[in-house]
Amino acid sequence: MKDFKSLVLSCLMLTMLISCGTGKQATTSTTVKRPCSEFQNNKKYFRASQMGTSTNLSQSIKTAETNAKRSLAGMIETRMKDVTKIYTQDRDIADAREFSEKVETYTLALINQTLRELNKTCEVSEKRNPDKEGKVYYDSYISFECSKDVIYNGINKTLSNDQKLRQDYDEMKFKKVFDEEMAKLAYNTGDF
Repeated sequence: MKDFKSLVLSCLMLTMLISCGTGKQATTSTTVKRPCSEFQNNKKYFRASQMGTSTNLSQSIKTAETNAKRSLAGMIETRMKDVTKIYTQDRDIADAREFSEKVETYTLALINQTLRELNKTCEVSEKRNPDKEGKVYYDSYISFECSKDVIYNGINKTLSNDQKLRQDYDEMKFKKVFDEEMAKLAYNTGDF
């Protein structure tokens, strides 16, 4: 009986050892560095990096360009809305809403013009191995940048030339708020 108990106990221990050892598999992870991702916003530049994928190389590049420009435009628009909001709160402007709306309209026009003249800082295309169906895909990565001075100077010129807005426009105050917001952009990305 003792031999039987020893045999059963040994089998149980062996089963536990085997089940504990084979159930766990080591997991590994690999860090993937995305091309063109090193181009980040800072206090001097708005930057955007995006990707496009297609079975056609030209289409993947066009998609990446469109995505990057859209991202950059949205970023500039959002930042300028913040600048305008802070500026109108700090100043005693008779019709702050009208001022904000006009600045927003001018900003959108400026962004549309600026998007045609962006500086491309990076472009990389990669060809993937064929998938199960034999299709080959291309991944394209593109990064664009726009100087904060281009945006500021465009807005400054427009606001200075608008008769109605000129009475509420203090260039030094606007520049101060603009620079503070750009510094926040740099702080958020760690580039001082």
